[in-house]
Amino acid sequence: PALLDLCRLRMAQILGCPARPRPDAGVSAAQFAALEGWRKDDSFAPVERACLHLAEKFVLDPHGVGDEDAAAVTRHLGDAGMVALVEALALFDGFLRFGAILGAEAEGGERA
Repeated sequence: PALLDLCRLRMAQILGCPARPRPDAGVSAAQFAALEGWRKDDSFAPVERACLHLAEKFVLDPHGVGDEDAAAVTRHLGDAGMVALVEALALFDGFLRFGAILGAEAEGGERA
């Protein structure tokens, strides 16, 4: 859950959508605070780095996601984990963009 929430939060940052960690996901306050600069922060594990890199590319350049990006995630999560992550990224991306278009608010009064 924490890995997925980190990806969701980073995607929200990129898209300019306010978001907070889900209370039950397990993202620490320190990681949340460091998320925007995750590439320069040593508190992120290799699996988190691989997934955050893929999440960023998914938002910014989906056609640029290549075999190396997928292999980096697959090394940590396996084939099924890679498929599950990409499915989750697609859902996050769609809901974040849709919420931004509608100007919708998520739970707690923040925009989706």
